[in-house]
Amino acid sequence: MLSTVERNFIFSTLEKCRNAGTVEHLEEIVRFFVGGFIPHKMSVCGIGNLGTTAHGQRLGFGCPPEMMEALVSISCATNNLLLPLWKRQREPMYVTISELDDSELNPEQREWKALMVQHGVRNIAMHGVIDVTAGMASLFYLGTLAEPLSAHQAEIFSMLVPHLHQVLLRIMQSNSATAAKHEEKSAQATMSAPRHGASRANWGLTRREAEILKWIYFGKTNSETARILGISELTVRNHMQNLMLKLGVGNRTQAVVKAMQNNIFSGEPSSLSI
Repeated sequence: MLSTVERNFIFSTLEKCRNAGTVEHLEEIVRFFVGGFIPHKMSVCGIGNLGTTAHGQRLGFGCPPEMMEALVSISCATNNLLLPLWKRQREPMYVTISELDDSELNPEQREWKALMVQHGVRNIAMHGVIDVTAGMASLFYLGTLAEPLSAHQAEIFSMLVPHLHQVLLRIMQSNSATAAKHEEKSAQATMSAPRHGASRANWGLTRREAEILKWIYFGKTNSETARILGISELTVRNHMQNLMLKLGVGNRTQAVVKAMQNNIFSGEPSSLSI
């Protein structure tokens, strides 16, 4: 049974979701609104096409950048032991990391557990939704909860997840439309300019992703890159996640190496006017 305060807060959360369409909006909803019901320190949200195993969008809030980079290279289908359980039961899952018995885990799952322990994730609650109409599925992970997930919290989590999915879907669609516009401009510029090795268009990188990759190439941290470009560090991290997926690499070092091997930076002016 929901209290009057809880009902009003849920209505506020749903209204916030209805008007949300940016990563910053989603972060506020997950941290403040969902966090109001289920206090936690970090979260990961992922959405992807039902026909593939890749996430179209993967966002982390409060997560160490090194953890997010490692997650890009880990296949959730084989490593994350919560996902197969959720697929069978389709209800909120909860696990305390220290209680997982290594002898009952396969090597991939032990790798996933070790990554969680390495970055201080004590426990995890997760839930998701499969949207057959949109052809998309999304998953939401809350890490390091203040207390074990209660049945009451699980009920509220179930209420909120479909609305969080809609926010993620709008974000992905918006990013795809923006990327398409950038690629169209890039293709037009490529037709009228001499080629210097591989370009960002070869890899599907947007202009902003290429800018960030080049500053990383020059040894800048995410925070330094954010200050240079006048954007938030969160935005830099999200662009880094997307470009690493496009390049098919697991971390920023591999991204730079692949860019250098394919001459993505060849012929580019030092002013980074990509």
